[in-house]
Amino acid sequence: MTSAILIPSLCAGSDIDVVNAARRSFDRWNPKLTEGDRSLIRFLAREGHLLPFRHPQLSFSCEAPMPVARQLGKHQVGMSWSEVSRRYKTENIDLERIEIWRSAPEGDRKQGSGADLPDDKQAQLSYLQRHHHAVSMSAYRMALGLGASPEQARYLLPQSMPVRWTWTGSLLSWAHVWAMRSHKDAQAETREFARMINRQIEDRLPESWAALREHYRPVPRLDAA
Repeated sequence: MTSAILIPSLCAGSDIDVVNAARRSFDRWNPKLTEGDRSLIRFLAREGHLLPFRHPQLSFSCEAPMPVARQLGKHQVGMSWSEVSRRYKTENIDLERIEIWRSAPEGDRKQGSGADLPDDKQAQLSYLQRHHHAVSMSAYRMALGLGASPEQARYLLPQSMPVRWTWTGSLLSWAHVWAMRSHKDAQAETREFARMINRQIEDRLPESWAALREHYRPVPRLDAA
């Protein structure tokens, strides 16, 4: 399961903090957000004055299958990532099951997936998945039982293994994650992750997030594969 849940105790900052960071050079400070402040936020995002958006910090408790987590993990500039380690943790491995199998894309490989496969192939692939999971988990437990170190036994685990981590970054860093992973070329599962963070950041910093969503553009654009 792919999930992202905001951790309020690790978060800091609001829309007014963006405004006050922008006005710091004039030694001005507003206790409450005004309509003029909202206009300033939109101006900052539109004109590329992005430094003030680095001050608010947001943390999420995240979970995703390994291939999805590794795609998301490309975005680490200005962010911190603390992950459950399978060098130590050998329990609670609930493997992700693909429910709907997608076809290989025709032509442009950057699209990642094509249409859903027909029912007969869905059944065959689901069987292969169940078999692979059973064999992999059996081999993993046998390796541990034979005394293998967890850091080596984990080599036998499949890529559908869940990765669980705490991910912290500035509001601007999260805008970059959103821009890259909500893109139409991104994998469907990472687009779902982007939708999850979008809903929660929107609730916490509505003015700043709306402005960044409208105006922030990663340049140059990184490969979204």
